[in-house]
Amino acid sequence: MVETESAGIAHGPGIAVFDLDGTISRHDTFLPFLVGYLRRHPSRWKSAPRLATAVGLHAAGRIDNSALKTTFLTAILAGETNETLSAWTTTFLQHLTGAGLRKDGLATLAAHRAAGWTTVLATASPDLYVTPLAAELGFDAAIPTRLERNPDGYLTGRLDAGNCYGAEKAARVAEWRQRHAASGPLWVYTDHHADLPLLDMADRRVGVCASTRLRNAAADHSVSLVEWH
Repeated sequence: MVETESAGIAHGPGIAVFDLDGTISRHDTFLPFLVGYLRRHPSRWKSAPRLATAVGLHAAGRIDNSALKTTFLTAILAGETNETLSAWTTTFLQHLTGAGLRKDGLATLAAHRAAGWTTVLATASPDLYVTPLAAELGFDAAIPTRLERNPDGYLTGRLDAGNCYGAEKAARVAEWRQRHAASGPLWVYTDHHADLPLLDMADRRVGVCASTRLRNAAADHSVSLVEWH
């Protein structure tokens, strides 16, 4: 439980890295963001058959997460800008912060901040809403998947420097620590087995409401399992 984790947080410096989907948030955020936008822009539904095909290819192992994400982004958001998406982004974040976040996760974040730790939100979800969410929740930094914009600021549907997922997320956190000369112990909180490369870098490894595969790997990777509410 959150009390156990908070009790072990010594005064900083230290770095606490939190995943978003299923960790700080109760559920996935990427698909609800896209589906909510689709509901408000029905003309984009013409791309739905392409999306169904991509989901099938991913389930069959023929395309990876990055290709699947790019297909969805291209079909739904290509040609938009931060400005044209701002109204929906604001509404989405209001719903997310109103009822979609884990109270124990927010309490753990607050405990790290109170102890003087640097807090980082590292996630495969896109910068469109992750960057403002991180600022609203008081994180010191955000490491999301960056979406590519053309010189005029329009989303292309492609990823800028790849998907912040798995080993790529671990590499980006390591690069961020080096660039900012961030010192102290590293604690990582995540629900997903894809973050094992990041967990293996950490001094304290916490599996939050862990996926089955992370639960099964916990003993071999010294991951402590907790349930957040």
